[in-house]
Amino acid sequence: MIRKLSVIAAVTALAVIITFNYGNSKTAVSGNVIWQIEPRFDGVYNFSEGMAPVLAGDKWGFINKQGEYVIEPQFDEIRDLSYIDTYFYEGLAAVNIGEKWGFINRKGKIVIQARFDNAFNFSEGLAAVNIGGKWGFINRQGKIIIKPFFEEVCDFFEGLAPVSIGGKYGFINKEGVIIIKPQFDNTPLFYKGLASVRAGSSRDEYKIITGGGKWGFINTKGDYVIEPRFTWVHDFSEDLAAVNMGGSCDEFKRITGGKWGFINQKAEYVIESQFDWAIEFKQGLAPVSTGGKWGYINKKGEYVIEAQFDWAGTFREGLAPVEIAGKAGLINQEGKIIIKPQFDRVEDFYEGLSAVIIGGKWGYINKKGEYVIEPQFDWAFKFYEGLAAVNIGGSCDQYGRFSGGKWGFLKNPVIRGNE
Repeated sequence: MIRKLSVIAAVTALAVIITFNYGNSKTAVSGNVIWQIEPRFDGVYNFSEGMAPVLAGDKWGFINKQGEYVIEPQFDEIRDLSYIDTYFYEGLAAVNIGEKWGFINRKGKIVIQARFDNAFNFSEGLAAVNIGGKWGFINRQGKIIIKPFFEEVCDFFEGLAPVSIGGKYGFINKEGVIIIKPQFDNTPLFYKGLASVRAGSSRDEYKIITGGGKWGFINTKGDYVIEPRFTWVHDFSEDLAAVNMGGSCDEFKRITGGKWGFINQKAEYVIESQFDWAIEFKQGLAPVSTGGKWGYINKKGEYVIEAQFDWAGTFREGLAPVEIAGKAGLINQEGKIIIKPQFDRVEDFYEGLSAVIIGGKWGYINKKGEYVIEPQFDWAFKFYEGLAAVNIGGSCDQYGRFSGGKWGFLKNPVIRGNE
């Protein structure tokens, strides 16, 4: 649980100081900061569809962009807050009240009473619920459509849902009929009619996977389109999937050895296994590693940007993060360094800005590498719907868990009308 702390943020000499008072505490920040909602919450997530979840004390609620409560803090937990596209799936959100789960609408009205031991959000008209340790599915009226029977389940997608029986995963349809017999070691999800599956893994006495097994791909009938022969696979992205051959995988899913290449949806190698590591394609390029250095290839397997970086990420909005000598910067799709590696961490660009951390403080830069908002926050989210959540006064423990401080929301100063 995120703790409440009264804090005073350090300010930079000669910077413009903007001070807000609330309660008995005072917060000072510096630089080009335009507050939409002053820091006063114990936890937040970014805005989506005009609403943001906020934590007040130990209860969650929702606010609008004026900082007004549209749903008063009253819930112990809200499901799937990390998925920013929406918090209300098919108009409803799963919430926890007094150790039981139910569903609310956008007005905060409880439309399905909190009576389940656990619950997922709705997908394709059904939501997974847990009763007495077993999972089933309900409809939007709260009626049980598929009786709780399964050990584990995932959401419906393309008409099928992964379910677990006896530690093995298969698929059911919306009538609860098993379409693909439970036989796989992972929770597969379909994408364009294919799902990556793992089979033949070794397990300990607690049925926990300890290693081994091979990966392949099945169609919606459960037939292997690509037989299990890979040590590891990434999901398809831009119609290609990165696969590892000849490596090994331990219980922590760490891959060592072997070589990475790319296959298409017909199981044909488009790019032969030759790289020490590979990440998925984004904007036509994929980061790959050879001999300890990272570069970028096109879909023909040709190096477009030579291997020269200590690490490389995927492209977004025409830029990708790279690391040199422990510092992060950004390059364009020609491999030109646009923003010199100088940061401890660089996030993807959203709405024209990237959150960066340097010297333990977060700020925001534009695509020229110029500070639009000086580093001064103890944590910062990306901009979304013109606003970004930031924290003042919090800190990370030795395990990287962040807590404390107060959260508020900044306006994006590069969006017209926000300046």
